[in-house]
Amino acid sequence: MAGRQPARQRTGVFDTIENWMNQRNADVQRLGRDAEAAAHEALGRAARTGQQFVAMRPGDVVAIGARILNQQKPTPQAGRPAAPTARSKAPTHSNPEPRSRPIVQSAGDQILAGARGAQDAFTFGLGDRLYAGARAIGDAAHGADLGEAYGERMAAEHDRDRYDDKNYAAARTVGKVVGTGAQIAALGPMEGLVLGGARIAQATPLIAREVAVLGGLSGAAGVGGQLVSDVAQRRLGSAGDYLGAGVGGAVAGLASRGGYGGYAGAAGGAATSLAQDLANGRIPSIDKARDTALAGGVFGAAGGMAGRAGADRLSRATKEQIGEDVSRIRTWARGDKTVEGSKIREYLAGGGYTVPDQRTLAGEIVESKFGRSARLSKRQTQAYGQLPNFRVDHSLPKDVGVLLGFPAAQVGMREYD
Repeated sequence: MAGRQPARQRTGVFDTIENWMNQRNADVQRLGRDAEAAAHEALGRAARTGQQFVAMRPGDVVAIGARILNQQKPTPQAGRPAAPTARSKAPTHSNPEPRSRPIVQSAGDQILAGARGAQDAFTFGLGDRLYAGARAIGDAAHGADLGEAYGERMAAEHDRDRYDDKNYAAARTVGKVVGTGAQIAALGPMEGLVLGGARIAQATPLIAREVAVLGGLSGAAGVGGQLVSDVAQRRLGSAGDYLGAGVGGAVAGLASRGGYGGYAGAAGGAATSLAQDLANGRIPSIDKARDTALAGGVFGAAGGMAGRAGADRLSRATKEQIGEDVSRIRTWARGDKTVEGSKIREYLAGGGYTVPDQRTLAGEIVESKFGRSARLSKRQTQAYGQLPNFRVDHSLPKDVGVLLGFPAAQVGMREYD
């Protein structure tokens, strides 16, 4: 029969070869657009996540997009033959695909996400700004507008942070904790710029009863700080708030034995936040604990530095009085009592005597010292070696520092209640 013959398909869709050719051309054009869109979407995702994505020529973009679309096709159902595809080149032994690569890549991504979290926490987010600024300057050197380039780079950094929060939450949280820990660690050397002194070797250490009393008094002070905060804000805290404040105060008091108000404030701030969340039936917030710890640490370090400097400038008579007052407190904390009255000589074997500052009902002989330059005299050293009940109390400016740093840390951590 003369004329065109219809090209019959099993599906009955195409009636003529011309229609079939037109439809095939439209499919090719649509595939090109879809491939290019898929490639650009992958390029944007790579820019946000910091991954490498190379497409040097426009044709490369379409080719990469086609491969992405091909990977997204559903697998053929059982019983149906798969569509014919180009024969793929079999992998050679010279360039095998290592099976461990996905695991290694995943571990690397986790480490990088954690490192970025640590950087963000340690620099208060300034690291992203510096990085984006440096990259924007490079973009401007190649003709881009500096302001627009900086905005795009910062948007990419924020996108990457959100991506890390969503996909590597645990690693990023660990990184933030490490970054905040590094900030808090730096508070010690900063506070140490104001010399707090070193305790003399003969100083009598705290006994367990004294440590328990210190923790109890600090816990009560923490509860008091919560009460003051509630009154100032005209609110009534929950029982969990006060329980958590007591726990945090006790932790801060025990940590103050190191003589650093910043470290004590940080430990107390973190403990308060976590304990209050648990006591109130909430899931503990690591981010809030980090913020509270840092605030308590910074305020505690500031108070510690002020206390150290002020105590070191006191007169000799005032320092002696502070030393004796501390000894009275220690005697009370040990479950003993100071004997009132004038000072009495204590004669020593081999001749000579010393006049101790205090005596206790339990029979302890107490010598009180205060200051960075305080030392035992010759006779006091002799008494220390001869008398088993000879107690040496040595207080330092850093002890006054942590005493002042404690309420300062309470003020700082209450900002995150």
